[in-house]
Amino acid sequence: MELMDKSNSRSTAMWERAVELVPKVYAVARRLPCGSDDGLGTRMREAVVSVADNIALGQAQPDPRDFLQYLSLAKGSLAELQDLLILAGSMECLSALELRRLETAITELFRPLQRLDEAVLRRPAVNDSR
Repeated sequence: MELMDKSNSRSTAMWERAVELVPKVYAVARRLPCGSDDGLGTRMREAVVSVADNIALGQAQPDPRDFLQYLSLAKGSLAELQDLLILAGSMECLSALELRRLETAITELFRPLQRLDEAVLRRPAVNDSR
């Protein structure tokens, strides 16, 4: 059974980018100091997985307003992830170059999510009786 709607190639491509980000963030999370309670690593892993999850969940929604809600959650998870990576950088758990690369990947995912959000908002409502 194929759940990802291949007809919506823009959100599918964004989901694929989000999935590609997961192993990169997990690699950083594994390098966090062992003496910590792993709260930062856990939050990083949850945030990066949440991005892909929310894009997929949004695609499954029949109502564009619900899709927008999930896109908003995905963007919020990206913002959280960026903040957590900056914190990890300040703990010297990743190099400045690696941080820049990950921030670039986040930006390259955030921008199309924002454009898709704006495009959905511009669409005329099919049934506004909610």
